[in-house]
Amino acid sequence: HFHFLLRWKLSKLNGTIFQHSRKWKWVPYGTLMANVLGSLVSISCVATYQHVVVNGSGSYSKDGWSAVFLKAMQVGFAGSLSTVSTFVKEIVDISKKYPSHAKSCYYGIGTIVCCCLLGLSIYSPIVRSSAGSV
Repeated sequence: HFHFLLRWKLSKLNGTIFQHSRKWKWVPYGTLMANVLGSLVSISCVATYQHVVVNGSGSYSKDGWSAVFLKAMQVGFAGSLSTVSTFVKEIVDISKKYPSHAKSCYYGIGTIVCCCLLGLSIYSPIVRSSAGSV
């Protein structure tokens, strides 16, 4: 139950970070942090699964609990922490609040690019290290 409490706490940050800055106040930082953190947990589980359970060679580890735990963290914790519906709702809200500005596009594309780049920076070293040990 920690995941939804964390998401709720992070949502309280929306509108409070950089509240005195006209340039950055519009960004829903709480949801941004929840989505980035959820993506990072998810990709960490995928990379760890690849490294520990598959061992980089395609032969599965005999420890089935590792796979179950990693999938539970990925689908349960990370899935509940990140939120597509709120992400899309905030993009729509930003586009309505700033109709003559591309802020909603900046937020949407920026979130996706940020998650992808951070995800690659986590996934690549872990999986490459297991591929080198084969």
